[in-house]
Amino acid sequence: MIAAAGNEDLNSLDYPAAFPAVIAVSAVGPNNTRAYYSNYANNVIWAPGGDIDFGKSGEIISTYYSTSTHKNTYAYLQGTSMAAPHVAAVVALMVSNGITNSSDILNILKKTAKAIPASSNYGGYGLVSAYNAVTYNDGWEPLIIWAEDSNGSVATTTFMQNDGSFDLKLSPGTYKIYAWQDFNKNDFIDAGDFYGYLGYHGSADNSVESVSVTSGKTVKIHLYVSPKINESNIPSILSKLVKYKKQVTKEHYANLLK
Repeated sequence: MIAAAGNEDLNSLDYPAAFPAVIAVSAVGPNNTRAYYSNYANNVIWAPGGDIDFGKSGEIISTYYSTSTHKNTYAYLQGTSMAAPHVAAVVALMVSNGITNSSDILNILKKTAKAIPASSNYGGYGLVSAYNAVTYNDGWEPLIIWAEDSNGSVATTTFMQNDGSFDLKLSPGTYKIYAWQDFNKNDFIDAGDFYGYLGYHGSADNSVESVSVTSGKTVKIHLYVSPKINESNIPSILSKLVKYKKQVTKEHYANLLK
């Protein structure tokens, strides 16, 4: 069960959010600081609840019952009641992915929440992260292998198996082969990641080598990856790689839950 923390600007929780079995949700404004009205505690998840101090653009579009027209409508509102549905929706997606144990749900929300000014100053687990919670994989990150054709496009992608092997099925042609593990999980190829390419040996920034593929032939190659990155050889096709990385990660986690 997910419930709003309350709107009294207190270091305590309203009921039912105060019950131990309930996930309490406090509210942040657009800059991820605590909304001025939001209750808070050390065991809350933070989520966007709107803050009128930022004007109408800082509020949340919510369902609303109009007492003047006696009809259901929408309105700009603020409150921990606007924040709680964000977390409830994330939990619903987690359940649809097979994460149904209440303890697992809370632990994953805690582990994947992002540190923000509100949690740093007022406690709690951080800002709810929908993608990270739904695709939580207990730290697994694929080492992606891809082939770039002569036009600089991604011809095919795969990821390294547990035994260190990989297969790329390619049409006849000339390709450059790269490898990347987003070790710091920020969706960029940068320092902190494992990275390499055909021709890279780890101790020097060697040029990227090409490999020729002919019909019906198998070509065996070895790739060296390390945290050392040659900035001049990082490809410009990151968006497709990130999309593939997220797909592989999601499938991996789905298999863990079977």
